[in-house]
Amino acid sequence: MAVGSVLASAGVIASAFAPDISWISVTLGIVHGFGVGVVATMLQVIISMYFKRYRGTAHGIMFAGSTAGAFFYPQLLLFLRNTFGFRGSLLIFGAILLHMFALSLALREPSWVSTERLEKRRPTVASLPTFPATELEARRPAKLRRASCPAFAMESRCSIETSPSSFPARKVETERRAEVPRPSLLAAQLEIEITTVAVSTSQAVLQTVREVFRCTMFYALFVTWLALSYNVDIFFSTIVDLALDKGVSMRDAVALIPYYSITDLVGRVFLPLLADRKYVRRTNLMVINYLLLGATVVSLPFTNSYGALVGASLCIAMFMGCGMTMHSVLMADYLGLERLAVGYSIMGAICGPLLMGKPPVVGFFRDNLGSYDAMFWLLGSLCILIGLLWMMVSWFERKKVRNWELDIARNMPCTFHM
Repeated sequence: MAVGSVLASAGVIASAFAPDISWISVTLGIVHGFGVGVVATMLQVIISMYFKRYRGTAHGIMFAGSTAGAFFYPQLLLFLRNTFGFRGSLLIFGAILLHMFALSLALREPSWVSTERLEKRRPTVASLPTFPATELEARRPAKLRRASCPAFAMESRCSIETSPSSFPARKVETERRAEVPRPSLLAAQLEIEITTVAVSTSQAVLQTVREVFRCTMFYALFVTWLALSYNVDIFFSTIVDLALDKGVSMRDAVALIPYYSITDLVGRVFLPLLADRKYVRRTNLMVINYLLLGATVVSLPFTNSYGALVGASLCIAMFMGCGMTMHSVLMADYLGLERLAVGYSIMGAICGPLLMGKPPVVGFFRDNLGSYDAMFWLLGSLCILIGLLWMMVSWFERKKVRNWELDIARNMPCTFHM
């Protein structure tokens, strides 16, 4: 996380000295973007480690920072640009971001998580095959056979020679000599057969990657995040144009941004609290949230007044905020803390190229069809499908719990009541 903080601030500071847009694409787009991605991912992982029951509320408070920034950062950016110019503003914002490095040093992995990971990675000793003493003797090197336990061999020979007329006694002593384990033989065998299995870091990462891909719920979370990302980015980038197309003035259209920041905060913090307080299951909250989100997105083209447009936008922002928070919570629930960071990395690596199709999608509906109506119908229908997907997940989970309870009831011993 400290590395990501440095990259995020360094990318903005370097952009102040960029000679052209190509350099800004590298410094602000790649360097700064990579750093912000690392910081955002690790923040979600760390919060998931520290919180379990109120994990949704904790994630919502963290995500509320970006919502709160929408109230004053545009005005701050405008003030700095008018006062210090564009390059000076980048330097100041880079210095502000550099504070993340100091804050990241205060964040530590919980002790219980570290202990659990060390227990799982502790080296194990392979099982040893058992051999008779005579076979052990044959498997040992000649030097070790000559140097091992002479007193033991002399003692056995003396016991055999003292009873020359007793063949059974000599036979018994000979068998006893073959069965008694010698310390030197055991030491040699341990040196030969014991293998310590220590999992390297690369092997552990590959094993975690395989476990993530074997998790069925990872694919449901992946599709959900992809659909939500398309809806969030396209909605916030086109809502002003949609309002202008409906005859709303520029001033009223721009005023939509601070309006839906309020309900976005409600969706990020307070709706997940319902699941944390056990008023509703998390999967059921996902079902309700995405069905309502899809319905409100589909209704956007049918809004004929400014009030209806504001109401639909407020609801959409609230449901989108809830979806972002609950996705992080369910990632921790289904993947586990050990696989969470790898899961975020895989999802980001796959979603990144797929999300590059957003500009062509917007351009197709705007330039070829002339309006955003069909685009919002498509996005809303996609959210409804996601809601139906989580409805299936919720049904399977309830069925699994019901079968588990029936198995417990069958296996319980009979009790008699007097």
